[in-house]
Amino acid sequence: MLSDCFPRPLCENPVTMEFQEMKSLSGIRSNTAMAAVMSPHLQYMSMSAL
Repeated sequence: MLSDCFPRPLCENPVTMEFQEMKSLSGIRSNTAMAAVMSPHLQYMSMSAL
């Protein structure tokens, strides 16, 4: 029963879980795409070159 679950914060709500999963996956795709198009902003050098 939903009323039995409502006051408890650890109760699972399918609608909330679906929304969180959807937002999480879209954030991962967005971050992956952003990382793929960005070039490193620091030049890496070998320590032996110094």
